[in-house]
Amino acid sequence: MSGLLLLLSIVSFMFSGIDVMPTLPLQLISLVCAVAGVYVATRYIFTSFTYSIEAKNRGALSQALSAEDVDFCVAKTQGSRPPVTECRLSLDKLTRIEPYADSLISGLRQKHGKVALYHYTASMISPKRHALVFDDRGECICIVIEADERFINTLSSYIRIPDAEI
Repeated sequence: MSGLLLLLSIVSFMFSGIDVMPTLPLQLISLVCAVAGVYVATRYIFTSFTYSIEAKNRGALSQALSAEDVDFCVAKTQGSRPPVTECRLSLDKLTRIEPYADSLISGLRQKHGKVALYHYTASMISPKRHALVFDDRGECICIVIEADERFINTLSSYIRIPDAEI
C-alpha cells in the first residue's frame, strides 16, 4: 500500500511538469500521496510490537506468580531505534480476552460509557487480533494485540472475575 502511494506520488509529480493540467492540484496530490505513503510505511511496515509478561519484582522470576505479581507489557520498535515501552498494566486488572471485533468495542462503550482503546498491532487487517479488556479502578481499557494462541492462553490464565459478576 505504501509503495502504491509513493508510486502515485511520483507519477502525479511527473504529470505536474506537463502543461496538460494546472500544476498546483497535481503537486498537492503528489505531496499528499507521499506523506500518506511514508506514514503507512512507518506505522505498518517498519514498526513491530513485542508483548511480554513481566514480574513486578525482578527477583521473583523463578517463583510461580499470581496476577498481582506480574504486568502485561507492550514494547514498540521502529526501524533501528531501541524498543520503547508503550503499555504496562497489572494482570490482576485483566477481566477478559476476546477476538477483536468492532461490535465488542461498541458493547464495551454501551456498558462502560468511555473506553480507552489502544491498538498495538503491526498490520492493518489481521484475523489473529485479540482484545484484552482491563478494569483499572472503574476505567475500561481495551488493548488490541496480534499474538499467537499460546500467548493468549497464558494471558487467559491470569483473568480475574470482577466482583460484580460473582
